[in-house]
Amino acid sequence: MTHALLAALRARTYAEQVLEPAAFPVDQRLRAEVLRPGRALTAREAAQSEGWQPVEPGWRWGPVWSTAWFRLRGEVREGLDPGQTWLRFCSGTEALLWRDGAPTHGLDENRRRIPIDPVGAPGDAVELLIEADCNRPLGATTFFFDEAEVRRRWAEPNPGRFEGAGLCRRDPVAWRLLHAFLFVADLVEDLGDGTARGDALQAALEHVRTLVDPREPGVGAAAALDHLTGVLANGATDDAGRCFAVGHAHLDTAWLWTTAQTRRKALRTFSTALRTIEDSGSFHFLCSQPQQYAWLEEDSPQLFERVRAAVDAGRWEPLGAMWIEPDANMPSGESLCRQLEQGTRYMESRFGVSGRQRLLYLPDTFGFCASLPQLARLAGLDTFITNKLWWSETTTFPHTTFTWRGLDGSEILAHLTPGQDYNATVHPVELRRGERITAERETAGVDDWLLPYGFGDGGGGPTPEQAWRAELAADAEGLPRVDTRGTAAFCEHLHAEVAAARDAGRELPVHEGELYLELHRGTWTSQASLKQLNAFLEARLRGSEVIAALTGDEDRAATCERVQRTLLLNQFHDILPGSGTREVVEEAVDAYIEALIELDRGWKKDATRPTEVVFNPSTRAQVLCFGEEPLAGLGLTLRTGGSRAVAAGELDDLTLVTDHFRATFDEAGRVRSLVTAAGRELAIDGRPIAALRLHDDRPRRWEAWDIDPEDHARFAELDGPCTKIEPLTGGPGLVFERRLATGTVIKITWRASADGRGLGASIHCTPWKEERKLLRMAFPVAVRADHWKASIPFGFLERPLTLDTPSERARFEVPIQRWMDLSGDDAGLAVLNDSKYGASGAGDTLGLSLLRATRFPDPAADSSLPLSFRIELVPHDGPAPLAEITARAEALPWSGDPARIDVDSARRAGPFELVQVAGGGAAFVSSLRLIDGGLRLRIWEGVGAPVDVSASFPAPVRAARAVDLRGAADPRLAVELKDGRPHLRLAPFQVATLDVELDR
Repeated sequence: MTHALLAALRARTYAEQVLEPAAFPVDQRLRAEVLRPGRALTAREAAQSEGWQPVEPGWRWGPVWSTAWFRLRGEVREGLDPGQTWLRFCSGTEALLWRDGAPTHGLDENRRRIPIDPVGAPGDAVELLIEADCNRPLGATTFFFDEAEVRRRWAEPNPGRFEGAGLCRRDPVAWRLLHAFLFVADLVEDLGDGTARGDALQAALEHVRTLVDPREPGVGAAAALDHLTGVLANGATDDAGRCFAVGHAHLDTAWLWTTAQTRRKALRTFSTALRTIEDSGSFHFLCSQPQQYAWLEEDSPQLFERVRAAVDAGRWEPLGAMWIEPDANMPSGESLCRQLEQGTRYMESRFGVSGRQRLLYLPDTFGFCASLPQLARLAGLDTFITNKLWWSETTTFPHTTFTWRGLDGSEILAHLTPGQDYNATVHPVELRRGERITAERETAGVDDWLLPYGFGDGGGGPTPEQAWRAELAADAEGLPRVDTRGTAAFCEHLHAEVAAARDAGRELPVHEGELYLELHRGTWTSQASLKQLNAFLEARLRGSEVIAALTGDEDRAATCERVQRTLLLNQFHDILPGSGTREVVEEAVDAYIEALIELDRGWKKDATRPTEVVFNPSTRAQVLCFGEEPLAGLGLTLRTGGSRAVAAGELDDLTLVTDHFRATFDEAGRVRSLVTAAGRELAIDGRPIAALRLHDDRPRRWEAWDIDPEDHARFAELDGPCTKIEPLTGGPGLVFERRLATGTVIKITWRASADGRGLGASIHCTPWKEERKLLRMAFPVAVRADHWKASIPFGFLERPLTLDTPSERARFEVPIQRWMDLSGDDAGLAVLNDSKYGASGAGDTLGLSLLRATRFPDPAADSSLPLSFRIELVPHDGPAPLAEITARAEALPWSGDPARIDVDSARRAGPFELVQVAGGGAAFVSSLRLIDGGLRLRIWEGVGAPVDVSASFPAPVRAARAVDLRGAADPRLAVELKDGRPHLRLAPFQVATLDVELDR
């Protein structure tokens, strides 16, 4: 052992034996009773209920997620200080103290003593009411890092354990001395041997022992505290950076608990933070996610008003910008826009000027798409902060503060918190680590950094001890300067430092493109039902808004607005990724299905007339039924007569032929030959296209989150003959069916699209009975290429096909959206999908991940329901027709049902081409909706080339202006009104929003 470690151990023993008892010298036991109502009660209902039973320490209770109310009774005795009375309580679970019918303070394994004054004068009766939920901060789930006793207890029927209750008197001086003493001991250990600073601090620890009498430690505590803090706060060195330490409680909107439990966690977390604000003059609290504030408004208006007052006082920071902290790869570009629109609008509507956003705060999201900088800037934001990139397994992200340049060239100041934890505890090891990493990485002399601290993931937030440690570290040699003015002050200071560096000729490093997390790659595939419902709801919501806008249906527009909140909520970064428990998944699936039903509810359809309304969900004209003329993009039209054939082509045994390709299948259901219109063979001899592969899937640790590279590389191809092969009834096509050893049946139906350009496959799986298996589909393509392309929100990325560098090898699975393409100079193949997000490209092969079968945290992931999804192969001659591919992919998640609206409305909307383009680029409609008496149109350029765009509407346009995501003027765009239509020019991958007034 080092001398520094020995000194730290000696100090901790002294603190435990002498200083800790002195911090709480009086402890008066309270009597406890428990109420198990079996249903949800308000605090007032619980207080007035009968059936309370006395309990003693050691009483066990459960099951998990049940509720117990505790009533604590006693009287105030001599020795309690009216201003320093604390409650000691532990139910072995999370709990909430209620007073006067309002949530007052949370309790959990990190908070067994809490301040509660006032409680009365000596002799007064005391009665306290506590609501306990039988779960830990991280739910009822245990992990590999939990101690064995904890894992055993939470596997039992009654994991809750009442450990007693009492009123305590805190000696504030002795309490501060205790935690300053431990803080210095930790600093001594981290400094190690052989430093003058470490030696001086060791001497200070020893001197404290001469000032404090173990028999009456409170007597010398003040002198000891003055000495110790004086030695500690001797001034940070000239080269010390500045750490902004801000209180924070990362509260997952759902994860190992449902949203209903999150609402209860929010009451505990928010009330606790408010008390810490009251007790600590310099403490600031950062809290994102407007959804949780909205729940608080409903669940406790009184507590919400206290939060609003703390915001007005500048101590509570409602920052973060998005409605929740979503996944940032799988939501569509429009969904990311709405996250920002809803989030920024809510914050400013509730908190005024203090709610105006400049910061996109996503500490725990699993990677970030390359279009996010543009969207953040369109929302008025100038700063992006995360922590998650430190979790990468292969390479270390090289920057802390840097310029993040997005796909379109937009830039935002970005910060990767160098303390490497958004749940920091303000110990010296964290402060020194953050300081060291900042010094190692910055190239522009910018040394400000942020340390969000407080218990989190399951909420809880900072403790008084953590807030005190932040004050102790303010100006101490051996540590960075610690500033507790909050996140807004950090952003202001950081931007000033960056500006000063630029004035001095020093530029920040630039990171261009996506921020890829080299971990959690399985989240793009886990829980396929969630991914599919998300994609379907996005598509259905887009189509419903367009139809409501074109037909002037304000009731339908209001329904879409309500449904939008459901979509945004369930894009949270532990819901949509499929990393939640079974209960979380079931809650989300139910919410998605109800939202889809609500969108369809109320559509009018006249069953007496043989007329149906047809809607084209693509921006471009599409042939929806074989033999019909193309329908204008996002157009409505009327169809009379019976049903039509939806597929083109002719079938000859196992060969399907259209005007655009010839596909021959083998008996395994794979495409062994795929020939383009120009006669180019795309299949490689002996390596069929669309081959199913089954991989073992046993990640090292994070099961629902991860796919290990070793498992990704090894597979068994399903190359045996199918058990059933038959022609498709009702049109040219083939049906292949195979049964796996587990009894799972996979049925693939191949047929051509209505226009004959695409080869579609509908893949249906009976309940997926595999266990810890990954199902993928491989697409070897006979082309020579260095890169492949794949769609992302509002654009696409070009990725290398090589695996030469550690970074390339780490990207063995990447996030995509609706299409990917592998092309040479003369031909290529695009693969479209309706709801898949994990893909790969290496050598001459693309891969698409279809299904997983993980068993943690949901032991039945994807095993309870039949699963169906669609892909489409688009063979092409020459380079990839990106505009056509993108337009086709827009339509794939649409359910295909006719839009059930009334015929007269459809006639008023007419068929017309909403967006027209000129030039080399291509524009796509992200959304069209009714808003504030007019229309709001959002379009984006999709192929990476500038384009001139005009838009048509059911009536002439009276006025049009370009706006950002807040509805403010967008200075990047000039809109010209000609011939009753707005005209504008889009740069490559640019997103534009127009507010349009029609002359109806």
